[in-house]
This record gives sequence, C-alpha cells and structure tokens, in this order.
Amino acid sequence: MAIASEPVRRTPWISIQAAAELLGVSVPTLRRWCRDGLVPVHRLGPRLLRFDAAELQEWAADQTR
Repeated sequence: MAIASEPVRRTPWISIQAAAELLGVSVPTLRRWCRDGLVPVHRLGPRLLRFDAAELQEWAADQTR
C-alpha cells in the first residue's frame, strides 16, 4: 500500500460561536443559515458543526460582492 506524498491539510476548525462572532451574527441565525445550506459548514457528527475559518472568510467576502 502506497502512502500519499502530499502533506495532510490541517484545518483550523472553529466552533459555531466563534463563526457567528466572525460573521457578526447570532448563533441562531448561523444555525438557520447552516440548515438552509447558505453557509459552508462541516458536520462532524449528527449535531456537531464546525467551520473552516479561511473558507468562512472567503464565503463572507463573496457575499458582499
């Protein structure tokens, strides 16, 4: 079995609270956006939501265009 030669990308996961603060919205608003598929979110379990900080900042910048 061959091992991949590319390094594993470490993602700076942030919590829903930190993501809401980053976006300047409330946690319930961010949860609604996640439910509606409006914001990039990663589900790490049935109830655990995490966000990639860089991905979220890129998404937020695209929303203002």
